[in-house]
Amino acid sequence: MLLLRKAIILAIIITCVFISSAHGANRDVCQTGCAYSSIQAAINAASDGDTIRIVRGLYFENIRITDPKNIIIEGGWDSTFTTRSDNPALTVVDGMGLDSVFYIYAYDETISVAINGLTITNGLAGSGGGVYVYSYASSVSTGSRIDLTLSNNLIIGNRATSTGGGVCVYTYSYSDTVRAVINLLLSDNRIAENSACNSGGGFYIDGYSGSSVMNSLIEFGISGNEINGNLAGQGGGGYIYLYRTDYEDSGKGATPLAGSYIEANTINGNRCYFRNGGLYVYLSRSIPGTLRIENNVIGGNIDKEGQGGMKIGSYISNPVIDLVNNTITRNSGIGLEAAADGDSGTPDNMVLNMYNNIIYGNDLASTAPHTEINLRNYTDGNMVVNSGSNTLGNLDTNDVTYNDMGNNLADDPLIGDDFHLCAGSPAIDTADASKAPAVDIEGHARAAAPVPDRGAYEYLGTDHNAVMPVPAEPFEKEYPSIPEPVVASDPSVARPFTIYVDGNTNTMHTKVALPAFSAPVDVYIGFSIPWIDPANIYQIANDLSCKTIAAHGPVKWRSGLTGSIESSLYGGFDTTSLPRAEYKIYLIVVPAGGSPMGPKFYYYRSSALIK
Repeated sequence: MLLLRKAIILAIIITCVFISSAHGANRDVCQTGCAYSSIQAAINAASDGDTIRIVRGLYFENIRITDPKNIIIEGGWDSTFTTRSDNPALTVVDGMGLDSVFYIYAYDETISVAINGLTITNGLAGSGGGVYVYSYASSVSTGSRIDLTLSNNLIIGNRATSTGGGVCVYTYSYSDTVRAVINLLLSDNRIAENSACNSGGGFYIDGYSGSSVMNSLIEFGISGNEINGNLAGQGGGGYIYLYRTDYEDSGKGATPLAGSYIEANTINGNRCYFRNGGLYVYLSRSIPGTLRIENNVIGGNIDKEGQGGMKIGSYISNPVIDLVNNTITRNSGIGLEAAADGDSGTPDNMVLNMYNNIIYGNDLASTAPHTEINLRNYTDGNMVVNSGSNTLGNLDTNDVTYNDMGNNLADDPLIGDDFHLCAGSPAIDTADASKAPAVDIEGHARAAAPVPDRGAYEYLGTDHNAVMPVPAEPFEKEYPSIPEPVVASDPSVARPFTIYVDGNTNTMHTKVALPAFSAPVDVYIGFSIPWIDPANIYQIANDLSCKTIAAHGPVKWRSGLTGSIESSLYGGFDTTSLPRAEYKIYLIVVPAGGSPMGPKFYYYRSSALIK
């Protein structure tokens, strides 16, 4: 299924490029010497089928597309327009903190835009700091439509005071006589370090109809994206809210995607002030249809309400959700929550098909048995869950109809670096081959014999080893106390150390686990007890002695480190012998020979409280 959909996506892109090259013109943009010195000027001049070709460089713009257009926007061109790089970091569009970087608005019209190969950054808006998309159909129109493809872009460092820090997509139909449509393809982007005060730090998708009969349509293909290190009130990685909105076409007009899906994404290391650190999906008054969620990794996400992984909610929408070969692990609180909700005798007949997933090892900070999967019915909810060949943590089925299809396990799946399986994992060669996709999240063929693996990654015969790049800019992350580190190649996903109090044994543990690095680095570790000793910050030296910054200056824990390392530091402390206080710990990684106060670093902070 994943290969088929990727083939369809590729065919759509090729078709668009062919049409453009056959019938449209090239509108070339560079800072000096081109027909256009700004992207906006080229868009204003463009006709249907034109391609906006942008020379590598930095462009300070807030771009608006509000007229009927059918265009392609490409970054990465050299100054002669003979070669093009696929590295989006080479072509940067900076919104200067003034507005959305891209603002696309269709009012009773049709707009088609494909954006490829750009860094979209430093946007600030109420919604959609990076990219804002709005399709509106009024009561006197024949409808409104936006076809948007965002592929191979770096959408980073954007902010929204309300929703959609990186990307915000919104459609509104005025009544049941008109139809507002958005076809959205998010493919192979990195959506990272964006923030939203309300919902959807990475992306936000919202459909609404102003009638009791749904008449909006948002079809979304979210495939192959890295959605990491974003921050929001709810839905740190992504937030999908479809109210009176279809997510399949249902014969109301042919669309390229022909159904919505969330496949082969890494949704890791996102944070929330409130709940749903990873992904939130809410379907309300939608047509019956199938939403496929397949081959994703949802890991290391954090919230403050104990719902760090993913939540699926359904309200009188009767959907079928296929949840297949996902890895959901190391999130704070619940890994997966699904809820069906009806109203006043109108049932919600949600069907959740769960096969070959790993939903295990969430809420690691809990010292007591805890729920990792919570399935529930609200008023007139009537959820049916078909579950087979999964590896599941503690499961609470509440009052749903839970059909155990067999081969479900509760054994530790042995997940290692970057959420890959380790040798000896009981998830290897134990999936249901009839349900598994043809390839895994990285495009590796699922093993034909004896059977495929559970989760997003196939085990390829040797353990995967993470490699983190050397710091090239400032990066900071704070996270709550966790008992085990998360080893990852992406700095925004990694949790390289722990300070953790085990209430059952009255023991405080400290542990460091770092991946290999692409070049030598120096590592600094320190701690403070501000309630007791606010004047001092203590550093841990290579020999585990403690030295204050005031007396000794910066002291390295490790120097010239390249390989991976794991250390328990001092082992366990008996907390009954320690003062009652908050203990704070930090870890700093810098290029070898660099300063911990210099311009290039990873800075991680955590804390634990002894009561």
